[in-house]
This record gives sequence, structure tokens and C-alpha cells, in this order.
Amino acid sequence: MAYKDKNKERESRLRWQRSKVGKACRIKYRQKNLVKIRSKNREYARVHREEQKANGKAWYKKIKHQAIETYAGKHPACNCCGENFYPFLTLDHVNGDGAQHRKEIGGTTKIYTWLRDNNYPPGFQVLCHNCNIAKGTGKICPCSVKCKSNGSCEL
Repeated sequence: MAYKDKNKERESRLRWQRSKVGKACRIKYRQKNLVKIRSKNREYARVHREEQKANGKAWYKKIKHQAIETYAGKHPACNCCGENFYPFLTLDHVNGDGAQHRKEIGGTTKIYTWLRDNNYPPGFQVLCHNCNIAKGTGKICPCSVKCKSNGSCEL
């Protein structure tokens, strides 16, 4: 059916595409042309690889920043030593169950997305990487060690 109004034509086309018949047609087309579709997708990914990497890194930084700000406020700092240099900060599982949680959600990089999707639940804190690693290995946190001017250190 030809429409004089382009918006009505577009709405009609979208309604058909969302209908059961439209979905069935798309599925049938995809099955029939799978090789062609995959090769086009690979070519697009090859040509735009650097752009996609840059977009992914920017997105990751943004979502990590949102999570850290949610748990530590506008001026985040390590809960243990007070380090506030942003690239050094990370999130820590307060209960020490980070390894199990990462296995459940499918990897380390998905933690910030998981937190956002679950409305930033309690049980997390902001630590610097040094304090986080020390806590995870059960060793002494470097911020609790006092070093003397002669180079010797004590707890």
C-alpha cells in the first residue's frame, strides 16, 4: 500500500517487521543467506576494528567510573590507604568472594555491567590495586607497614 505520508509508510513497515510473519521472513532470509551475512559482518569488523576497540575502551572507562563514583562519591579514594589517583582504583568484594562471583557472571570485565544492572548492591568497596591484591592474597596490606628513614619497616 502506497502512503502519501512517509511517516505512516515507515510505521506500517515497522509494524509488519515486528509481526510474526515479518519475524518469520527475517529468520528464513537469515538461514538462507547466513554465509553472505557472516562475511559482510567480518568485513565490517575488519575495516572498523580500531574504531570498535576505541569505543569499547571508552565505554569500559565510563561504566567503571560510574561504579566507583557510586561506591565512593564524587572524589573517590581507597578505603584503606586513601589513594585517590583514579587509574589505581578498583572495586573490591567486601566478603572476599570475588573469585566465585566472577565465575558466576562470566568474567572480570563484566563486573561493572553487572553492578549497574543490579542497581549497585551493597558488599563492594573502593580500594587501590595494591590494597586489593594484598587483601586477596591474605598478606599484609602495604599501607599498614611503617617504614623508618633507615629503610627498615615494621607493622
